[in-house]
Amino acid sequence: MTSGSKLANILTFSNVINGLVIVNGALLYTIYTNYKAKRPEYKLVEPPTETHRINIYNSIASTYDSTFEPIFEKNKVNKTKKVIVANATGHVLEVAAGTLGNLKYYGDIDSLTAIDKSVRMCVEMKKKVEKEKPKFPVTIICGDASKVPFNDSGFNTIVSTYALCSVEDPVACVKEIARVMKPGGSYFALERGKIHYWPIRKLMSALRLYPNPSVPWKNGYYEDRDPLQIIQDGGLKVAKFVVFGFGVNYSIFSKRDNVKVVHFADGPEIDQDTKVFYRYTPQ
Repeated sequence: MTSGSKLANILTFSNVINGLVIVNGALLYTIYTNYKAKRPEYKLVEPPTETHRINIYNSIASTYDSTFEPIFEKNKVNKTKKVIVANATGHVLEVAAGTLGNLKYYGDIDSLTAIDKSVRMCVEMKKKVEKEKPKFPVTIICGDASKVPFNDSGFNTIVSTYALCSVEDPVACVKEIARVMKPGGSYFALERGKIHYWPIRKLMSALRLYPNPSVPWKNGYYEDRDPLQIIQDGGLKVAKFVVFGFGVNYSIFSKRDNVKVVHFADGPEIDQDTKVFYRYTPQ
C-alpha cells in the first residue's frame, strides 16, 4: 500500500469517527433537551410535607389511569406488573395501591386488601372494584402503609407498585410488610428507584437533571430512593431483582427472614377500631 493510500485510509477513518461523534453528540443533546423539558425546573429546595404530596395524589386520582396507563404500556411497566402480580397467592395485601390498577392482573387468590392514604385514590379503587367485579373479596382501607391495621403474620403475599417512592417512611412501610407477612410469604414489588447504573447517575447529576429536588413537589414521589436497600433495612431478604427502563425500574422478589412466630393466623384480622373505606363480597 502506498503512502498516499495509507493517508487516505487514515483520513477516511478520521472522518467516520468525527461523523459518529457529531451524530451521537446531536442525539445526546436532543435527548437531554427533551428530558429536561419534561421535568420540573431544577431547584435546591427542602422536601415537601406529606400533606402536600397527598394533595397531589388527591388532585390527579381521577385522571391517573388515563394519563399513565398509556405510558406504562409503552415502557413495559404493565407487562412486568402482570407477571409479578400473577404470582400472588392466598390472602394478598397491596400497599400504597393508588387506583388499584393491578386489580385486573390478580388470579385465583383468597382475598385482596388494598391500603392507600389518598382518599381520592380510594374512591377510584372503589369504582374499579364495582366495575370489574372480581371473583375474590376486596377490602379497601384509607390509611398509612407504615401502620397497617392488621394482625401479625396474616397475609401470604404483599404487593407494591411504585409505592416505596411515594410513602412518607418507606423503611417503616417495609417493616410493616414483614410484620403482617406469613412465614414463607412473598413480597413482590415493582418500584421506581435511583438510577441503577452509576455512570448514567453521575452524568445526570453533573447536568443538574437528577436527582431533582423539585420532583416530589410537583409529582409527589421521590425519584432517588434505593428500593433494594430500603427492603433490606425493613427486615426482608431480597431474593431476586431485575432492573429495566434505563435503570430506574426495579422488579423485586423478597422473602421474610427466618423469625420465630408465636401466633400463626389463619388469615388477616383487621383491628377492631379500623374504619373500612369499602368492602366488596363477590356474589
